[in-house]
Amino acid sequence: MNKKCLLSIKGYYPYQQPYYPPPPPPRKRFPIILVIIILAVIGVGAFAAYWFFFGPGSAGGKSFEELINARDEYKVKFNYVWKGQQGEYNGIFILARKGDSCKVQFSQAGTEILSVKKPDGGFVCVKTVGRKWFCMKGESKKKQKILSPEEIKEEMGEVEPAGQRVIAGETCSCWKGTYTKGNMKEENLVCLTNDGIITYVESKVYMGSTQTAYMIFEAEKIWRSVSDDEFKPPVKLVGGTP
Repeated sequence: MNKKCLLSIKGYYPYQQPYYPPPPPPRKRFPIILVIIILAVIGVGAFAAYWFFFGPGSAGGKSFEELINARDEYKVKFNYVWKGQQGEYNGIFILARKGDSCKVQFSQAGTEILSVKKPDGGFVCVKTVGRKWFCMKGESKKKQKILSPEEIKEEMGEVEPAGQRVIAGETCSCWKGTYTKGNMKEENLVCLTNDGIITYVESKVYMGSTQTAYMIFEAEKIWRSVSDDEFKPPVKLVGGTP
């Protein structure tokens, strides 16, 4: 399991044991499972069957931890907004993963920052308005907190289902969790596709009763096939080769 890109959070699936009563007398209510099957057969129960098998937070019966570890190749383009005491910022965030290689790229106000981690060595690149890319060998020392599996696992705490949302044209299951440390509290929400791709991350940070930060990452486009070129530097590395 790649611990550089994945989340690893325990969730749960609310499961109800079906109840099958004796053959009912006339006008007695049928078991709900039987009703769903009958409706599906006659073509009216598609919606009921969908909610039974893929209802809010269920993701087809997979827990959060199972779902988030389900896929090791994808690319997602996010729009993000971050609000804090220093102001409000927005831009583009790209996350790409293929096996043990991971890429994150921020674009904001004319500045682009690209960071790649891979088994044979990573690199960091910067590009500003009117200038070309500048790339250095070595991985960024700054933690990508928003998608770090260890930190998000800690900051989500005990997760619970939070319904479903349609994001980037896909129906995604969502989970929420709260993390508290001293006077600080984080309320977090994460949504995933049915094959485990992150599509939405929302976090609210409070100090006491005052909200100090707020951020949202929402997917605009998803790719399930990723080229190896995604993990190559755009120019020659300082102290290395592209």
